[in-house]
Amino acid sequence: MPNCYYCNAVVDGSIRGNYGDAVCERCFEQRFCFCMCCHAVIHRDDSYPYSVVNTDDQRYCYACYHRLSMWNTGNEIHSLEYNRVGSPLCFGIELETASCPKHTELRGKTQFGVKEDGSINGLEFISPILSGNAGLNEIRSFCRLAKKQGFTVDADCGFHLHIDMRQMSWSQRRSIAYAYRLTYTLWKHLVSDSRWNNTYCESPSYSSRQIASASSFTAFERNRSRYEFLNLRAYSSHKTYEIRGYQGTLNATEICNWVKVNLRFVEAVKDKPLNELCEMFAPRKAKRELRRIFGTTLSNYYARAWRKHSHLIGANG
Repeated sequence: MPNCYYCNAVVDGSIRGNYGDAVCERCFEQRFCFCMCCHAVIHRDDSYPYSVVNTDDQRYCYACYHRLSMWNTGNEIHSLEYNRVGSPLCFGIELETASCPKHTELRGKTQFGVKEDGSINGLEFISPILSGNAGLNEIRSFCRLAKKQGFTVDADCGFHLHIDMRQMSWSQRRSIAYAYRLTYTLWKHLVSDSRWNNTYCESPSYSSRQIASASSFTAFERNRSRYEFLNLRAYSSHKTYEIRGYQGTLNATEICNWVKVNLRFVEAVKDKPLNELCEMFAPRKAKRELRRIFGTTLSNYYARAWRKHSHLIGANG
């Protein structure tokens, strides 16, 4: 009779580990379990709970866990009414979580998909392509479900906004990138200072002058880091610009307001020549111009953040 691979005891029977090694009954109970779905033998260290936070001792192999716990985004959600958004542009969001207990209960209740992300403790929830007032409604619906389930975020989490660039020419995209670069300091001070030196949303490594002088703006986008506050490289893979700077949140008002101000900004600058953008966002004028673009309600919403960091904003305001 064979000896146990772990304790060398004689194995009385045919108990085997997941690699076919003989295992005694005691060591098997300590180290192994059966997948609750396909019943394959799996080492406990390689098994997964059905939910990221689950007190039950129900374990799954990776293939079954992934099939049961991850799903793609649902149908796109669009609306011809966009008075609350302030722009007809399509957008999408990604919300990172620190914990998402029993998240599988959301399957079928939302158009958001879910996937793993190695940089966070929870899972990442991804919206389908959204637009208009209906897009904001879907965000609010998801946030209500997340709150009901007890989802949480922490300092490792971020909220990423994708803005549709499919209909934008290279010159429009250049104007958008240029305007964001001119106003970066003001955008930076609307988010938590925990995001300022974050390696996943770094400060731009380029100047507005480099944008203006690029011989090929498409090549310029492609050669940028995807981990900058404004991810220009996302255009190559998703035909979007990704704003990565906002801190993790499941607060629908925060999320929707960030969507609104960024879409309104893109609408306001996309057709402006670079010299006009320089004039619009010149020192001492930039904040006033952003407030005009945001509108009174949203300007008042963000005014506290700008006041808090006024000593850092300096001439940019």
